[in-house]
Amino acid sequence: MLLNFWATWCPHCKSDEPAVETLVKEFEKDGLLVLAVNMGEPRRKVKKYLEASPRSSKVILAEDTTLAAICDAHSYPIYTLVNREGKVAGVQRGAGVERALRHLLAKADL
Repeated sequence: MLLNFWATWCPHCKSDEPAVETLVKEFEKDGLLVLAVNMGEPRRKVKKYLEASPRSSKVILAEDTTLAAICDAHSYPIYTLVNREGKVAGVQRGAGVERALRHLLAKADL
């Protein structure tokens, strides 16, 4: 599972969207689940953003900071890779671009 912490106001999150979409489509057959976790923004704002920039990944609206604290997400974007055993296999802080995200996914042996 790849947790993608993001925000609608984050330009780096926006620039990473095509790379994330490519990886979702490529690795979903191998069991990769990508959860796009939006932290604390109003549902209406996120919905409007997603209408203009749809995603293939599941979107989670996190209203509290528990999940962010567990994954040490203090800036965006941040990618946390959780392996099949439920352990954090790797973290990518900041814009990932496709090459960096592929490197991160390699840690899960997809």
